[in-house]
Amino acid sequence: MGESFNIQIRGKSSIQGGSPLFVVDGIICDDINFLNPADIDKIDVLKDASSTAIYGSRATNGVVMVTTKQASVSSESRISVSYNGYAGFKRVARMPDFMDDREWTEYRYMKYTQPVNKQVQIENGRIQLEITDSDLRSIWNDNATHKSIKMREQYLTGDFTDWRDLMLENGTQQNHFVNISGRSQKTSYHIGAGYQQEDGVMGDAYKRF
Repeated sequence: MGESFNIQIRGKSSIQGGSPLFVVDGIICDDINFLNPADIDKIDVLKDASSTAIYGSRATNGVVMVTTKQASVSSESRISVSYNGYAGFKRVARMPDFMDDREWTEYRYMKYTQPVNKQVQIENGRIQLEITDSDLRSIWNDNATHKSIKMREQYLTGDFTDWRDLMLENGTQQNHFVNISGRSQKTSYHIGAGYQQEDGVMGDAYKRF
């Protein structure tokens, strides 16, 4: 979410992780993260001898030449406005079927304390628990430590924390791009503006203008 541009050009040196040289409309730049993706008209890639012959040793890892959108050539003086945008909704998919709080507590005590005459049965891939509240009370009373007393209180009162629901939530995303271009007898111009907003499923957020 919100990743920067990451371009790797195949070649002997780029395997080592070197970044290419970026040239935007003839101007050499450190990267192209400042660009609005909707303002990019085309990207050309130079590599090997062709790039070093033009830009020297700086182009060892190749050259990425970016051409941004320009005002259309026309004999008429006019203004063109375009808009491109979308909105989306994100949610967690393919989550496994977890035990609930009470099943997990019972499973842990059955696993580590092994109550007498109690067995774990598997049915349809889920553990069928046979331990009862009285069994757990007996176990906690026989092993009365501060931690076990606290866990007993949580079990009896149902004071559990659903960490999955606490950490995960539904997210949204939206992108809006506006481009204005025009041409007069002596001047041509192209102006672009963009807004990107994303809310992730783990509480992360990203905004970019």
